[in-house]
Amino acid sequence: YQSSAIYSFQILKTLIMRAFASVLALAGLASANYRSGEVKTWETFTYGRFTVRMQGSGKSGTVGSFFTYWNGPNWSQEGWNEIDVELVPSIYGNPMSTNIIWQWQQQDQQYCWGFQPGTDWHEYVVEWTPESVRWLIDGNECRKREGTDDVHFLRKGQNLMMNFWTPTFQGWGDNFSDYGMPFFTRYDYVKVEKYNSSTGGFEPHWTDNFDSFDASRWQKSDGWGFGDNSSTFYASQVYTENGALVLKMDH
Repeated sequence: YQSSAIYSFQILKTLIMRAFASVLALAGLASANYRSGEVKTWETFTYGRFTVRMQGSGKSGTVGSFFTYWNGPNWSQEGWNEIDVELVPSIYGNPMSTNIIWQWQQQDQQYCWGFQPGTDWHEYVVEWTPESVRWLIDGNECRKREGTDDVHFLRKGQNLMMNFWTPTFQGWGDNFSDYGMPFFTRYDYVKVEKYNSSTGGFEPHWTDNFDSFDASRWQKSDGWGFGDNSSTFYASQVYTENGALVLKMDH
């Protein structure tokens, strides 16, 4: 009887968490004012070296991103796995944010001090191994986390993702204006290297130069958003142009 009661409680807890997540998603959609884009790989990765050449929008109150994210199966906040590169123009002086988000959505966030991407093209790299996560800008290390609890917790298969959104919270959402829309975040190429556990190094897997949109590699989000964000992602806001992947933000 006790085992049955515990099992029933676990099921109820799971259903409540899923319902709460759905409410948050609907709340985000209800308050969304802007249309923007998001893509993620069909393939998932556990460890690897991920490189992007990216041009941010330079617009205050927006975020352009390149990140890995575990999306299930059996997703839960308890199992959260995510590694972020985010360009946040509203953070004057330090607009590049690095982050590890892990169990119960704990965050290990730090800015790369003094780096000013503006609307220039730069190469960003995330190196992820069982013992460390390292972030590089144009070949130079800006941060490394090694041997920490959050790094060791990152062991789930994660999609590689990119999105362009409008935070509604203080700091990141400061000084936003939609005057002059549309805004754009562009990606020149993405390169993925797999982690070799025998050598501790990385081996080439694939490179996408975005001469066209490869629907066998990438999927576009369509009609969804998340909390603390006034944008909804639509497939129509994602396209390739002049050898770059474009995420377009407008009304």
